[in-house]
Amino acid sequence: MKLIGRSKISKLNPKPNITYPILRLPQDQADVIGEMAYIYETECNGRRAFLVMLDEIDPAACDVIQLDSKNDLETRVNRLESKMDEIVRVIGENGNKSESKPEKKRLTSGLVEIRTRDLRRVKAEFENPVQNAVSSNGVTLQFTREELQHYTASRTKGLSDKSIRWLQKSRDILWEKTNGELSASTLSALRESVLDLFGSRDSWSKVLGFTVAFLKYLSKVNFDQRYRHLEVHLELPKAIRAVKLLTSRIITTEDIQNTIKAIDSADDLSSEKKLNYKGMVMFLAYSGQRVLTGAQITVSQFKEALRHAPPVLTVEAHQDKIRLQHYVPIHPAVIPVLQEVIEGKQEDEVAFDYNGLMRWLKENPVPLARINGKIELKDLRKAFEQISDEIGFTDANKNFIMSHGVSSINWQSYKQFLPENVYKRYMECWGKVSF
Repeated sequence: MKLIGRSKISKLNPKPNITYPILRLPQDQADVIGEMAYIYETECNGRRAFLVMLDEIDPAACDVIQLDSKNDLETRVNRLESKMDEIVRVIGENGNKSESKPEKKRLTSGLVEIRTRDLRRVKAEFENPVQNAVSSNGVTLQFTREELQHYTASRTKGLSDKSIRWLQKSRDILWEKTNGELSASTLSALRESVLDLFGSRDSWSKVLGFTVAFLKYLSKVNFDQRYRHLEVHLELPKAIRAVKLLTSRIITTEDIQNTIKAIDSADDLSSEKKLNYKGMVMFLAYSGQRVLTGAQITVSQFKEALRHAPPVLTVEAHQDKIRLQHYVPIHPAVIPVLQEVIEGKQEDEVAFDYNGLMRWLKENPVPLARINGKIELKDLRKAFEQISDEIGFTDANKNFIMSHGVSSINWQSYKQFLPENVYKRYMECWGKVSF
């Protein structure tokens, strides 16, 4: 028998005065939907339990314990008393005879003591008498690599590749720094290592937040709150944030023009690479898309957009950071370059060489005109936003194209757009912009 999940028992009221308890199985058990289930009532370690079978069986042929509600309390008390005696014996063998009598007196103080405690925690403590007798004095708690792998796998389901990479990186750092041992010293060392390894507060939050969430998971599956007590060693450092109302990155039309010129004049690029890199820069600058979104657009999507009038690209939900399917007008200046980029490529092939362009810009920095620094691909989205402010393209159409600032109730309940209207409004403002 193994644990496959946890679910709160909810209720269903199909008719007045009729209530059914509802228990949900994990999503990976969807293959049993539609099957007939036979439910048997039993007990495990003095607690109520239910056995669910997909085939009817003879209860007399199975080791199924029928509940006796009359003797249920007596059975639990007997089990607890036997565990108490075991704890007293273990403490005595460890040389703590001076503490054994008061401990036994405290633990055997009657039903009042039992009722005032959480029986799940009592059970967990009694089943691990040696560990609990000494761990309160500072002994390290432990976890296995399999537990960590299982938890990470459950967290990564349905997430983007970038999120999965961060979770896996956090998992590897946690195991490398603790080797399965959780204590004040190992977690403090982990925290210091993370603060030294990463320079971004967001990165600190990702790794330390993963560790805190794993401690919560261990506390639940082990019914042991001591894991939660270790969270204090993983707190983010306190910092006074500087007042910053606007971005420090100022990206102008001149910066985009300089980037395109640098690509056209590069001696280390083939004509095909120049065309591809130039096409991606122009597409991102004229559309304001996120870099990772632009890197996922396929040849078939661009061909479909160019077949229509007006030419409007549909970005699928799985290609967008916030999972918003949206329309992206293709500027007339981009179309000739785009047609050459996708010519001769397979339908399911991505249009742009995102990684190659990133490497080239890193090796051949293009300085910015208004600030100290070099241009990055993510700056093209900022350029679209800042140029839009200058030319008056500040309405909901701009937010929809950028897939940004669309999380309000007003958007979720009332907004919707037609591709031809989005293109019309876009061209009214961006039609005269040229890079």
